[in-house]
Amino acid sequence: MKELVLFLTILASGTAHAATFQVTFNEPAVVNGTQLKPGSYTLDLEGDTVVIAMGNSSIQAPVKTDNTAPENFAKTVILYGYEKGKFVVKEIEMEGTRTTLVFVGGATVGGGD
Repeated sequence: MKELVLFLTILASGTAHAATFQVTFNEPAVVNGTQLKPGSYTLDLEGDTVVIAMGNSSIQAPVKTDNTAPENFAKTVILYGYEKGKFVVKEIEMEGTRTTLVFVGGATVGGGD
């Protein structure tokens, strides 16, 4: 599988229980089997689930949160896998935090493609 790292802009805010981020995908990206169009999204992290929303549309995806980076990330980095001709989000390192979201379970491209 090919992997590609892209840099995006992300802003963070939130509380100890939940975190909200703004992320912009510059290319179509697949999350939890759903292809997202390029654009700005709100990313709400609550425990082991992230809700990614744009306007009235939203999807949920299971994630594992890794906060073990030795220092805050200087830039947001998204690690993609490349499956069935599409970029699939695998991880997001969030700028200004030590947090990496690792997408687990249904992060692959759906079967009908």
